[in-house]
Amino acid sequence: MCTRCRRDKKVPRVWSGENNMDPLAIPVELSGMSDAEQMLIARLAPTVHLHMMRHGGIASKGHCIAFPQAVQEPATILPRLTAEVDIIRVRRQGKGVTHKDFRVRRHQVEETLCRLKDNNPVYSDIVTDSARIWNLLEDGELPNLRTVEFSATEHMDDQGPAPQQLVAGETGGGDDSTLSRVILAEPGVNVQAEVEAA
Repeated sequence: MCTRCRRDKKVPRVWSGENNMDPLAIPVELSGMSDAEQMLIARLAPTVHLHMMRHGGIASKGHCIAFPQAVQEPATILPRLTAEVDIIRVRRQGKGVTHKDFRVRRHQVEETLCRLKDNNPVYSDIVTDSARIWNLLEDGELPNLRTVEFSATEHMDDQGPAPQQLVAGETGGGDDSTLSRVILAEPGVNVQAEVEAA
């Protein structure tokens, strides 16, 4: 138990089994999997902007905003096709080194899916597609990985808001309307389809 959990005096403790929030230990079959392998067997695939640090750590950076979106149903046929795994690798030009997190091992994916189907109620209804498993590499990098290369390493310092932006509280005229705003989509609207159609 960590120090923070030990100090928690609430009943039930926030991170406890009584509160259905015990993170438990990572199952053995998941502990050795790469990020790409985990994405192949995930029933839901959220999108997160992550940076892979040189020492092997993972970090997120920047601002985050959530928009209403049409959430897909959980996958029922696993593993996912490699085309369904949305990873975009960004690397400096000239760096040919691949990262261990893009490694896929067919045996690891197959074994993990079997164990999850047998032992995890969330995975009890999945269909394991053996053709998809055999299309995976025996041991190699996730195929058809989208890669964006860049050469500049300089980052612009944050210089605050653009000069054209209004001071907080000001409006664009006498009609009490604001010149800059975010318009959220209506709930249930498929934002991705509308963006692609535009």
